[in-house]
Amino acid sequence: MKFAAFVDENDALFSIKDYVLSLRNVGDFSLIVDSADNFTSKVIPFLENNLNSLVFIFCSDPSRLIKQLKVVSKYLKISDDKVIASQNDLIARLSFDLKMEESKKKKSSLDKLIGTQTHKLLDLGSLTDYVHYPLSSIRYENSVLEPLARDASFGIIDFNSVKISEFNASISASSSGFTCEEICTVASTFAQSPNMKIISFTGFRKPLEGFSSTDINFLGQVCWYAMNGTHYRVPEDPNDGLEGFDRFTPVDLEYFDGILEFIKSKKTGKWWVHIKDKRNFFIPCSFIEYKAMNNNEWDDQWLNRINAHISAN
Repeated sequence: MKFAAFVDENDALFSIKDYVLSLRNVGDFSLIVDSADNFTSKVIPFLENNLNSLVFIFCSDPSRLIKQLKVVSKYLKISDDKVIASQNDLIARLSFDLKMEESKKKKSSLDKLIGTQTHKLLDLGSLTDYVHYPLSSIRYENSVLEPLARDASFGIIDFNSVKISEFNASISASSSGFTCEEICTVASTFAQSPNMKIISFTGFRKPLEGFSSTDINFLGQVCWYAMNGTHYRVPEDPNDGLEGFDRFTPVDLEYFDGILEFIKSKKTGKWWVHIKDKRNFFIPCSFIEYKAMNNNEWDDQWLNRINAHISAN
C-alpha cells in the first residue's frame, strides 16, 4: 500500500518524512510539499494512479482545507455521510461541511464529530445538526469509535482536540483534550475503514521558533499509527448478502416505527443494525450499543444516526 503526506510549504513540516521513515515497518511513504491551494491538482492524480493508497493532508488553515476537500469529495463522489472528524473547536469555525446543495436543502447531516468538549462549544444548538460523541465517551469506551469510522472515506483530525501538553503547536492551546496515545488510536481506527482515502490534519500553527522535535515526533507518530491501521482492514458489506452474518431477533422499539434487526459478522465480530422500512439499510454499531438498544435504552445519538440515514436515503 502506498502512503503520501501533502504538506503546505508555509507550514514547514518537511522533517516529518525523516521521522516517519525512522520508525518500524514503514511501507511506501512519500512527502509532497506545495501550496495548500494546489493540493487537489496533485491529490487526485495520486489517488487515480494508486488505487490502494492512503493520503494525509496537513493544512493549518481550516477554511483552505475544507475548500480543497470539497473539490476532492465531488471528484471521488463522496457524500457527506462518509465523513468523520475529531473536532474540538467552535463548530462555526470548522464545520466539516462537505454537503452538496441538495443535501443542504434536506437539512440533514450525517457528519460525525468525536471528542467534543461542552465547555468549548459556545453554540450548543449547532450540535443538533451532527452525530457527536463527547471526549469522555470515546476515552472510557472507545469501542463506539470503530462503528462510526467503519464506512468513512474522509477522516479529519483537528489538533485543537489534543492537550497542549501533548502537542505544543495546537491553535487553541487547551489544557484538556486527547492525549498522544488517544489521538493515535483515533487515526488508526480511521485508517481501518476499507473506504478511507484521506485523513486530514488541521488546527495547528507553525510556532515562531519553528516546530520542535517533540511536535514533529507527535505528528509522525499519528501518521505511523494510521498507516499501521490499514493492516487491519477487512472489507465486508452486509448489502452484498447476509450469508456470513449471524442474525438476531428483530427488535420492536417504542421510540421507532420501523423494525430493527441486528447482525454480527462471523468473520470479524462486527455489528450492524439492519433497519427495515420501505428500504433496507445497515448502520454500523458496537456490541455495547446492541445490548443497550435490545433493552430499549436509547440515546439521542442513535436517534440522530438513524433519522439521518432515513432522511438521506
